[in-house]
Amino acid sequence: MLPQLNKNKPHGFVSSYKLSHIDFTAWLDIITWKNNFAVCYLAKGIIDNIFTGCGCALGMTTVFTTIVETSRSTMQQTSELNTLIQELERQLSQLDNYIQMFNNFEMNNAFNVVFEDGQIGIDTGTEVSDTVAQTWTERVNVFNNVIHARCHSIEDMLNDIFDIESSIDDTDYEFRFSYFLEKYLNVTSRYRHF
Repeated sequence: MLPQLNKNKPHGFVSSYKLSHIDFTAWLDIITWKNNFAVCYLAKGIIDNIFTGCGCALGMTTVFTTIVETSRSTMQQTSELNTLIQELERQLSQLDNYIQMFNNFEMNNAFNVVFEDGQIGIDTGTEVSDTVAQTWTERVNVFNNVIHARCHSIEDMLNDIFDIESSIDDTDYEFRFSYFLEKYLNVTSRYRHF
């Protein structure tokens, strides 16, 4: 149960800033370390109750409102990042497959793939869809264009990840931009340009 304000003291301050069963300092540490919206909101409610009627109420409310808003913003950014990273991993995997097929093309003299956008279908070399260039050189150019377009898409996502991660105000957040940049460079390093 929360302690009652001492009405005989100036501004109604409580005699101690520690509740009987909760260490106030520990709560602040938890809030700072966890940066968790639910914990911040609960702590804000406790503090508002403690300081109701005193001159600190507005200041404490402002402090904890800022913490809550920062936490909410971080959670939203993290959610956006997770979605972006899932798509990035999917496109990196496809790019890796495309580059492997491209590197084997000279030996096989044929593509055996239908791209997911439906615009390019490449067959065995004898039956080719109308949207695909007929000659070997033209097919190489088509495949090159597909790979380059995927690279541009991935680079745009890497830029977005960098921008979002740069704006996250959380000392415990583990940045992942460098990891994915290195992964992308490793994939593209195997790309043999004809």
